[in-house]
Amino acid sequence: MIVGLIRGASGNPHALASVQGTANAAAAIDPPPVDPPAPTGSVPVISIDSLPVTPSSMPQHGTGRIYVQSAPGTCVVSIDGTKRGTTPLAPVDLSPGLHVIRCDAPDGKMKTDSIYIREGATARHRFALD
Repeated sequence: MIVGLIRGASGNPHALASVQGTANAAAAIDPPPVDPPAPTGSVPVISIDSLPVTPSSMPQHGTGRIYVQSAPGTCVVSIDGTKRGTTPLAPVDLSPGLHVIRCDAPDGKMKTDSIYIREGATARHRFALD
């Protein structure tokens, strides 16, 4: 009697059988080959381009990276006039040089700082929203 059937990565079936009347209550068996079911067209197809990408730990060649945080609370961050998102901001790769970072807090307060990004380096900046 088969109590479970599992297919391996190669598609070959594996099974566990219950063996009655022996000291060993379960033993591995090789079940007869089973053809996989034919595709029905109901399986979703996902484009690899739509999958999320985890940022690498290093900036791209020819760029630097910045992490922006704020405390207490959050703010909307713009870098060089382009909105980048809400803090804590995912790492942003930037060209080397001077950049203007702006933090717009929900209470209407705005803070601006300039930061120099070095090629291959990672900068961290924290806005104090006190």
